[in-house]
Amino acid sequence: MSFERMQILVTAEQRRRLRTAAAAHGTSVTELVRQAIDFKLSALSPGREQKLQAVAELRAMGPVEFVPPDELRELIDCRFDDEVDHDRLRGER
Repeated sequence: MSFERMQILVTAEQRRRLRTAAAAHGTSVTELVRQAIDFKLSALSPGREQKLQAVAELRAMGPVEFVPPDELRELIDCRFDDEVDHDRLRGER
């Protein structure tokens, strides 16, 4: 991996927090900044890697039981009978 030099300006407080976090995680401030940039950019525009990571996390959850829509509606009706606008849930309004 090749790197390009870049200069950024941070406040004294940001620099202190970066040094503290880097020390706590056993890494350098430079590496922490790279990780923060990658994290923020992936959150702004989910790419292939993030999607693959999400799939891997879902697979790691193991078998999951899903409730069919009709059964889910019945559960909602029982729990929130007086509070739920049933017509709106069914898309009738």
